[in-house]
Amino acid sequence: YQDPYQRSLLGNLKKLGCDVRYGALKQFFSVIDISLLFNVIRNFKVDIIHLHWQHPFLLGKSKFGTIVKSLLFIVQLVVIKIIGVKFIWTVHNLKNHENCYKELELFFAGKIAGYADKIIAHCEASKQDIINKFNVSEHKIKVIPHGGFVDTFPNSISREEARNRLNLSSTDLTFLFLGLIRQYKGVLELIESFRKIDSSCAKLIIAGKPKSNQLMKLIRNKADGDDNIQLVFRPIPDDEVQIYMNAADIMALPYRDILNSGSVILGMSFGKAIIAPYIGCMPEVLNGSGSFLYDPGEQDGLLNTMKQAIVAKTRLVEMGNYNLSLAEKLNWRDIAASTYGVYKSCLGR
Repeated sequence: YQDPYQRSLLGNLKKLGCDVRYGALKQFFSVIDISLLFNVIRNFKVDIIHLHWQHPFLLGKSKFGTIVKSLLFIVQLVVIKIIGVKFIWTVHNLKNHENCYKELELFFAGKIAGYADKIIAHCEASKQDIINKFNVSEHKIKVIPHGGFVDTFPNSISREEARNRLNLSSTDLTFLFLGLIRQYKGVLELIESFRKIDSSCAKLIIAGKPKSNQLMKLIRNKADGDDNIQLVFRPIPDDEVQIYMNAADIMALPYRDILNSGSVILGMSFGKAIIAPYIGCMPEVLNGSGSFLYDPGEQDGLLNTMKQAIVAKTRLVEMGNYNLSLAEKLNWRDIAASTYGVYKSCLGR
């Protein structure tokens, strides 16, 4: 499986003449994972291994399993370094979002950072976090922004048609949360804040599959009895993303803990104004011309920001168009070229 980020990056790297093989996991039993070494052996004469998400290679089902799995990954990393394969790590997140065995993961992620020939960060704030957390030289880190999704998803449905499909009127001011629903994404807080808004024309759509049945029940209980909240608990296929995006006025992404967000880029690529916390890469990706940024530590910060969006409803289209112009500049051709430049610098070419 490849997500839109990987599809876009790999496709454009191939256009530059880079022979890219997307590595599938090769796992034995429940703990022993030799996928890194397996892929090096399977793809003879590998120049570079490019890691994106470290969690599948480090986290086990128990503390002991995590230690064994992480040690095995580090051993594989040492072996491929010895045989001359270069190693690059794009740091999308410093740790897993559920904070499962967080300290162990950070410890072993620090080892990965130390062995990496180059590290790619998506913004200056991320670069600084990597330096502070893993004590690596800033010269090892290259900042390459997250690419946009302007031409990645179908986008032919009009606002009117999209609203008809979701039973929304033309005058409804619609907030949207779209994507996999996980605890750290603040959906419960979003519902709580929305229900405090005194506006009969405000609607909230939450579309995506909850990470657990427990979280699904909590969300249902929070939204119970409010006809202005629409819950769609299932994965949203690529061809349906446009329905929810084009029906919405503003995308609300109240993450409690985030470094980078593909959902923010997705919202910008569909020309939506964004509500997001002032943390991680958000202040570098977004600004006041197209978004409402708030301090997640401030009491009622999210609620006050949603109220601001309602007051500014006549400017939301203009704000969305501004975000779209930013997303259009995040083209994958340039991002792939910068990534390819990192590859060549590692190989001394």
